[in-house]
Amino acid sequence: MKYLLIILICYFSLTTNYIVNCSENNISWPVNDGFVINAFGQNKHYLLNNVLFDNPGIDIATYKELEVMSIFDGYVYDIIYIKNNDIIIIIKHGAYTSIYANIEKLYLKKGEFVKNKQKIGIIKKYSHKIRVIKLIIMKEYEIINPMQWFVF
Repeated sequence: MKYLLIILICYFSLTTNYIVNCSENNISWPVNDGFVINAFGQNKHYLLNNVLFDNPGIDIATYKELEVMSIFDGYVYDIIYIKNNDIIIIIKHGAYTSIYANIEKLYLKKGEFVKNKQKIGIIKKYSHKIRVIKLIIMKEYEIINPMQWFVF
């Protein structure tokens, strides 16, 4: 995951002319019903109490919701396909970028414009009962804590 994050940060060194007025406290929760299982920053491993890991985003689990939605207006900057049918969707919102990992089916194409709360894909199963979406938000090259941005 560490190397994937480094690749993603380097990947965003390109700039865009698409401008959106994205500001704190005005983005939407990416699922209709879900809860955070791994917060931003340092977390304890759920099985190994003495092991800590750094999370560059948040992991949201849901029992009911299959679909993930865009957190703000923007456009699909890129789609990355990884082994085991994992898909990463990268949406640009002007100087901001949202990254959605653990997707199994897409509703979008690269370059397509998306609206706030638009369904963008189906979340891949984590276990037989839950699905987990990883959300990372960046402002230019800096990874920021998504929890300070949501409107509940």
